[in-house]
Amino acid sequence: MGVHTNTAGFGMKNLNQVANNSHGYQMASASHRPAGRGISNSNALANFTASIANALPNAGPGFTPNQISNADLFSPAALSFLLQQQQAAATLEQQMIERASSTNFAGDGLGRPGGRVRRQTQRTMADFFVPEQLRSDLATRSAQTALMLGPNDPRASFTPHVVRGIGPNNLSEEYHTLFPLDGNVEEPEISVALGCTSRVYKAIRSLDAATCALRKLDGVKIYVDHKIVMKNWQDMIHPSLVRLKNIFITNEWDHQNNSLTFVHDFIFGAMTLQERHMRPIGAGEIGDISEELIWSYIAQLSSALRFVHSRGKAIRCLDASKVLVTPQHRVYINCCGILDVIGDKKQHITELQAHNLSTSVDYISAHYPADLKDFIVYLITQPAGPGQVPTSIFSACARISGRLLEQVDFTYQHIDTCYTELTKEIQNGRLFRLLVKLNMIIERPQPGTPAAASWSETGDRYLLKLFMDYVFHQRDDGGNPVVDWGAVVQRLNKLDVGVSEKILLMSPDENTILVVSYADLKGCVERSFHELLISGNYVQGGARNAYAFPAMEYSANNAINMGMASGIEPQWSPPIHGRSPVMSMTQAAYQQAIPAFTPI
Repeated sequence: MGVHTNTAGFGMKNLNQVANNSHGYQMASASHRPAGRGISNSNALANFTASIANALPNAGPGFTPNQISNADLFSPAALSFLLQQQQAAATLEQQMIERASSTNFAGDGLGRPGGRVRRQTQRTMADFFVPEQLRSDLATRSAQTALMLGPNDPRASFTPHVVRGIGPNNLSEEYHTLFPLDGNVEEPEISVALGCTSRVYKAIRSLDAATCALRKLDGVKIYVDHKIVMKNWQDMIHPSLVRLKNIFITNEWDHQNNSLTFVHDFIFGAMTLQERHMRPIGAGEIGDISEELIWSYIAQLSSALRFVHSRGKAIRCLDASKVLVTPQHRVYINCCGILDVIGDKKQHITELQAHNLSTSVDYISAHYPADLKDFIVYLITQPAGPGQVPTSIFSACARISGRLLEQVDFTYQHIDTCYTELTKEIQNGRLFRLLVKLNMIIERPQPGTPAAASWSETGDRYLLKLFMDYVFHQRDDGGNPVVDWGAVVQRLNKLDVGVSEKILLMSPDENTILVVSYADLKGCVERSFHELLISGNYVQGGARNAYAFPAMEYSANNAINMGMASGIEPQWSPPIHGRSPVMSMTQAAYQQAIPAFTPI
């Protein structure tokens, strides 16, 4: 009985040379590999080798495992002892694996029934990644960024490919990938809040690839220079305000008439407060809103109003149709600065109908607690005499200070959650960089001399190849693939850190078996990758360039992947002023593709 060593790149002739080589790799007999998945703990390996030494006939005082020779290792006494201990070693190893690992999964590795039953204290695969809801929200943002009109969409007749305007710094700005957000083909109705008609489009600014919302106003009278208004509002940044980014006049919408255009931030996944909660669901009835949600809306709106009023400005268009709400119940006041340009200089006062107000108060009294009713009445009650102080946002905030503090608590909790999820992605980013290095090294075709052609199969690269088999190609006792996400993540983390724990690597033909530490393997990765850098064509700044692609193309590709997953045929948008054609999705395709984002 013997061990056949693969000597390519190692130059090893016997076990002593392997055990004493410069990198510290060790050999073991293939027939003595523990049963099961072949994973070895460092303590188990130490005991394993010491037991062999103690079983040898010449083992005396001071004898160490390093003095084991080929003859000693394969002597009848040693083989007899090893055969007796094989099953015990396998049982011990399995116990140590289950005790040390908290990431084993039942069945197929996805948490479905079958195989071992997952204990309550063990982690699931979802613990390594962002929650599915957050992942779906972010995927939806990318899909919304990539939305473009199909060639047969009737709205394409009034939607240009590109709109240009003058930016705040008197530089030309270009907006492309326009998509109408109104959904109407007919002429829009006059807005009660703005007093004019308008259309809103999603667009991407070429300057920084930011997604913006363009609001086009026709037939309006300008009372104040729009550049002055832009200067007054461009620094008004608040979490509950849709930031005004630019105002310009252009005729590129129809190449005939000049249109006043406002550029605001694009709020992903938002709908108006009117669309969200004020659509009738029955005769004289509206959908109920929980008290907690109402207080959340009040707190966010009060914070935004207080911010604006403290800087000597007014919203002037605070209407349910101009307040945006996201699925996460974030509130944003929209259309800031528009009435400063198109409204007259007189104070804008909305006359409230007493009948509607009393009806609203009666409804609130019947469905909500007294403190909420009292606050609403306080807001809509005008001072009776000339000596009374008018209602202000500052006094209103003082009345609900306790509710505002609750929202602050929710905000801090959300920040903690974001940091937790960010930590996961940072860990995943480390593993991604490690996998990129490994895949650049392993099985790399090298044309040229035979020595160059065999580079990826010799030396350190051969060890890394065996390690990849150890990580990704495990099989159980029955020869079935082991799909264990937790084990993969755990082993890659150990390699990235370079721990001293040793593992057992074996070639597919079972002729080469190596005992090597994660620290040794990390050295193999660094040395091999360094060889690639000094001998290859290294692109300086390549990592930065990977993130420097325009958001239009990157997000469109995400949308294409969504469409492919749902069986949707993507479309090509025509080239725009020298840019490459970009695949896009129609709105119908986007609605079909969203459910394609399912858990891994």
